[in-house]
Amino acid sequence: MPIYVCPICGRTAELPEGKYYCKVCGPAAIMREATIPKKRGWGVANPVPSGVYVKNRKEITAEDLYFFSPELPKKLKEWVVIVDGFIYDDYETRAEAEKEANLLKKAIETVDIIEKEAEAVLGGLTPEQISFLRKYTGGAIRIVI
Repeated sequence: MPIYVCPICGRTAELPEGKYYCKVCGPAAIMREATIPKKRGWGVANPVPSGVYVKNRKEITAEDLYFFSPELPKKLKEWVVIVDGFIYDDYETRAEAEKEANLLKKAIETVDIIEKEAEAVLGGLTPEQISFLRKYTGGAIRIVI
């Protein structure tokens, strides 16, 4: 799914293709599709911290986010969860934000384990088997949780 970014506050969201407005800025802020690799840890000229962390809105700086606007902190609730340079969501209390950040860390860790195991299995296939698997699955394997 593409990542969309608000042109006013910089909030990001991963959503199915479509047109969306920012839930913070309202209908006047039509979100734009960002052209950013989805790989975690990707950096820019001034790399932002990778990983998941919680920050008070008053402490957010341009070094924390890929997209930053000076108006951004004014539009957020008191605490935010930042994931690899993108605002995941904002919360009224630090406890809520910390809980969500811990859930996100576990989810990312779980996906990483599944990806590594899948790569190990796929690495053991012959080119013919990989070609057939790609044809059989349409190029994607879906895991239902």
